Amino acid sequence: MSSARRGSLLLIFALLCTVAACRSQAQGTDTSVRGHLAGVVTVSAEIDATDNFEGFEIIVGNEGLDGIDTLAFAVTDRSGRFETDVSAPMRGLYPVIIAREGQILHIDQYIIADGDSATFAVELPTSNRPIRFRSHENAAWLAFQNTQALHNSSLVELLQEGAVDEERIERQVNQVSQILWSLEENFPGTVGADLAVAEAIIVLEGWNDSLLVAQAKNIDETNPRYIDIIRAARRSEARLNGQSAALDLLLAYQLRTNDRDLHAAIQSEVVVAHMDSLDARNARLAARNMQQSYPNTPWSDWAGTVLYEIDNLMPGSPAPELSLTTLDGESISLADFRGKFVLLEFYAPASEDYLRQLPVRNAISSAYEDDLEIVSISLQSDPAILEAFFEDRDVPGHHVALEEGADAPVVQSYSIAVLPTRYLIDREGAIVGRYPGEAVYAIQQEMMSLLGDSAGAP
Repeated sequence: MSSARRGSLLLIFALLCTVAACRSQAQGTDTSVRGHLAGVVTVSAEIDATDNFEGFEIIVGNEGLDGIDTLAFAVTDRSGRFETDVSAPMRGLYPVIIAREGQILHIDQYIIADGDSATFAVELPTSNRPIRFRSHENAAWLAFQNTQALHNSSLVELLQEGAVDEERIERQVNQVSQILWSLEENFPGTVGADLAVAEAIIVLEGWNDSLLVAQAKNIDETNPRYIDIIRAARRSEARLNGQSAALDLLLAYQLRTNDRDLHAAIQSEVVVAHMDSLDARNARLAARNMQQSYPNTPWSDWAGTVLYEIDNLMPGSPAPELSLTTLDGESISLADFRGKFVLLEFYAPASEDYLRQLPVRNAISSAYEDDLEIVSISLQSDPAILEAFFEDRDVPGHHVALEEGADAPVVQSYSIAVLPTRYLIDREGAIVGRYPGEAVYAIQQEMMSLLGDSAGAP
């Protein structure tokens, strides 16, 4: 197993569970979907020529509110074969651990969906190769992953070429959107197809806004990224027809649903819409309305947090000052970077979202290296996890690890509730924008808008 792969597995496992804990919880999990997993685990003859592959443990886990639940547990026989029923709380992506005698040998992920039977065959060590799970659901997931990876790779190449070519990026975006959209025809009703359709819409933002808005209207609210689609549609509609039209669009989506939580989520986007347009007065009114409409709920708590953000973190507001010490022992503050843009990012090293975004994040760093400084703040300070994260991995920027984690003052002052979350700060220290979760592509668009085609030119 390569050191890079070993490091990635350590990162995932550090936030998952121990083998003993997983085994002890193998019973009593509440479930709503049931599938089946079977396979063969063997070892390379160069390492073990005994042909006895008994005792490999296969564990499917799930991190819930009350800790780690084990969804399935099986042990291989002498030939390396196993099979087990798998019960999960909902269809989706779950981690799979292969272990023996307490040693973690491989960690991967696969889709669990009701009635789906998956199989795999793996020879250890895997030499940095992911397991290929074979089933209809997992074939759809693999197609979705491969398309995303191809898009990221193409975008990275375009950003690394020097001057940013908007027309080429737009063609690339439209092409990948069409490919993602077509996955629904080949894998209807699967998790991978649902996510692909959502991504086919979201990726168009800023490049083909009219198509985005039109396609978003055809998506059912059962899509797992329905709210993300609505957010993208709202922003695209605002670019096309202004703030009033964007708010009307949100109202139309609210009238389409009878789900109270979904209604609240769309209402939260009304608050964000006012914030994005720098309308602090109406943003405050909308946030206070949420507190009154959804008392004693997480939505009321969210609105309280937003009221702080309206007063302190709106675009154009001075970015809260910070004084941090990097992993290299360097003392830094925002004042040190005056005259340059600063991308301030809060992340967890083991986050799959963050790891997936790294190539694009690094390409942005390279494309705008003369104009942009990146300060990366990890909310995880465990030395073993940080060592695994940086092992054989290039992550340009200034790196900080917070011993206090989410309780650190800088986390509170920047109101961090989602990881990763990034802030772009201008040359004078004012906030340009906030980019939570998957919004890394929006940063590239913002830098392109601010600096033009000359950015990154030789």
